[in-house]
Parts: sequence; C-alpha cells; structure tokens
Amino acid sequence: MTIPIDILLKDSAYKLGQFKPAYVNALQATITLKDAAKKPVPYVTRPPRVKVQVKRQQQAVSVEGLRSFMAVLGDEDVGLFVCTGASPRTQKLKRAPRKSATSP
Repeated sequence: MTIPIDILLKDSAYKLGQFKPAYVNALQATITLKDAAKKPVPYVTRPPRVKVQVKRQQQAVSVEGLRSFMAVLGDEDVGLFVCTGASPRTQKLKRAPRKSATSP
C-alpha cells in the first residue's frame, strides 16, 4: 500500500513543482505505509545517502573545491559542505574599513 507524495507534502512548504519529475517519481517509489499504533504511517524504504565534507581552514574555499565535492554527489545523494573559513564575501567585508556611527 502506498500514499501519493503530494498528500504527504500538502501541509508543508514543499511543492512538487520545485523538484524534477524523475526525483518525485523515484521518491514516490520508495514510500510505503506500515501500520503503527492502529494508524498507517508512511516510511521511505530507501533514504538518500548523505555525504559530508568538512574543511577546517582559515581561508575561503575556492569554487573548484566546492565543485569537486559536488562532482562526487550522485543523483540520489544529499551533500553537506561545511567550512570554518570565511566565504569570499565575508573576506571582503573584513578588509573593508568600518565607519563608526560617530564619524561624519
């Protein structure tokens, strides 16, 4: 027994139009209902793989570094990229002189 994914998402901020039809169909195929506490509960039989890369460095990560991480993600993978270094925008803000509220 299955339940349509649009019914599962009806009260959420997610809209099926946000996703590629192939992703929606693949997720729909993994949803099953199990009886739990006298009520059917939807389960995903094959969750996506989560891949994480952590960079502990002070300098910003280059675009190439982020692209290389994205290259190893498969179609059904979810990626989480964490960096302790500043982003290029943050570095620009750090270099820019700050104006105080009391100066003209």
